[in-house]
Amino acid sequence: MLYDKKSHEIDLVENNFKFDPAKLRNTLLYILEKCGGKPNLGETVLYKLLYFIDFDYFEMNGRPITGLNYVNRQFGPVPAIKEYSGVIEEMQSASQLIIFVQEYYSLKQKRYVALTNYEEESLSIKEIKIIDSVINRL
Repeated sequence: MLYDKKSHEIDLVENNFKFDPAKLRNTLLYILEKCGGKPNLGETVLYKLLYFIDFDYFEMNGRPITGLNYVNRQFGPVPAIKEYSGVIEEMQSASQLIIFVQEYYSLKQKRYVALTNYEEESLSIKEIKIIDSVINRL
């Protein structure tokens, strides 16, 4: 992963990593299946989980799971909006996901609810182990 100070993005394309919308979709659905009911699991926590999942998998296997680009922000990395929001919009259109806003400790929290399960054959055992590890750790 390359860090570009100018754009504050970690560029996975230059390392021949392709963004995989299906992996992102199924990783999100898997995360929501495992811990979507937890009260603190808002959009910000999802961003952090995705980052650490990709980072940990990259460290162990030389490539990320989703291939998402991440942008450096004041409170930590977030997925590049263009890639991420395209998949989220598709999931909402296909009735795989709904998003609503609720109050959490007097702040607005964007919550995701999966309306379908992840495709089991889409994530390998190795990928699921990393995802579970990150979920359990964080």
